[in-house]
Amino acid sequence: MDEWYSISGFNDPMSSLSHLVGLVLFAAFSIFLVISAWHSRSKLLFSLQFIAATLFMLSMSFVYHMMAIGSTAREVMLRLDVASIFILIASTFTVIHGMLFVGRKRWMIPTALWSIVIVGVTLRTIFFHSIPSVVGDGIFLLMGWLGAASSWLLWKEFGFEGIKLVVIGGLFYTVGALINATGQPVFIQKVWGPHETFHLLVLAGLGTHWAFVWSIADGSFQRNVVKASRRNRLNG
Repeated sequence: MDEWYSISGFNDPMSSLSHLVGLVLFAAFSIFLVISAWHSRSKLLFSLQFIAATLFMLSMSFVYHMMAIGSTAREVMLRLDVASIFILIASTFTVIHGMLFVGRKRWMIPTALWSIVIVGVTLRTIFFHSIPSVVGDGIFLLMGWLGAASSWLLWKEFGFEGIKLVVIGGLFYTVGALINATGQPVFIQKVWGPHETFHLLVLAGLGTHWAFVWSIADGSFQRNVVKASRRNRLNG
């Protein structure tokens, strides 16, 4: 029997259910993020776009993994699933830069990322099966380099405190992507494989970035930066 264990209505049950649970959890977290950002109109708006991108990605992933292989619905959802990943990447850097920077630093990298999103989503939805894989990989690589540039700006402005959670979240995503690409390990044959582990690591990376955004919204990040700066001056 080569088919994976399935539940009625779920083609990939563990992958689908993991992101359904994530969807419910992050929907609940959204309430507290909105409350934390409520005191500032700009923080609230940036938080809302991040919340929307998060819930959209988890919804698309959850529904896509429900669909039967070979069905038209699954093909449509696959394109939406890929599009939601592009959107979440750009949205993550948008909320961070929007809350922490002003002027060119606020908009330069997010504008570049959203431009790539428009191109990437267009190519990956309209020409999904016809564009070479190197093009799709190149788009994600370019977004990754922009993410590195963002991390450099955060480190330059806020020191280690500014990049700590961004880097940890990025490592969760990276390890998950490597596991998914290599197809190993398989923990429970036909039930829990590399893609299911990838889904958990996506939730871990997303949760880490959410913790960072939350700390900016409620001001605790800014207070920690001030404390770290004082410690460095005393130690210096």
